[in-house]
Amino acid sequence: MTRSWLKVLVPVLVLSGCGAPAEQAGANDTAVTAVDLNDAPAAIVNAGSEAPVPAATNATEQTAPTIDRTNQTGAKLYREILLDGGKLGDASITDFRLDGRCTTSIVTAGGSTTVDWSKVSNVLSRTSAGRHVLTIERDGQPVELSIPEKGDTPKGNAALQLESGFGLLASECQS
Repeated sequence: MTRSWLKVLVPVLVLSGCGAPAEQAGANDTAVTAVDLNDAPAAIVNAGSEAPVPAATNATEQTAPTIDRTNQTGAKLYREILLDGGKLGDASITDFRLDGRCTTSIVTAGGSTTVDWSKVSNVLSRTSAGRHVLTIERDGQPVELSIPEKGDTPKGNAALQLESGFGLLASECQS
């Protein structure tokens, strides 16, 4: 029982990142020490009491989201799973690419299908004729892809990894 939970939990943990970045001290940070303020000059007592100056909010100074390490790691796993017998409709998948932070391309010999994960409303799954079928509901035509149903392997359950990974990608891109 524990092993099956680990197979689902490990991909989720890999894709979720690891904690928040450490805080860094700024040039205007002040240290608090036990000092008798009656003995301190007025300039020291009043230091830091000014309101902080707001940071510039000029749109040209802000940067667009980038492809982060979490999405790159997930995309490599999804690509490996999809290239191992994956199909988009009836066509074999020849590539899976992370084009942007929340945009992927599923490539077949017949062309490419782009998925904007920020516009995905649901990821549904079912098993049919020995294949695990995933339907990605989004604005426009849903995307239906499938992989061979292999169950548990030494690398885990590919169908569950793909299903939970796609759900996490959609969730992260909509937050």
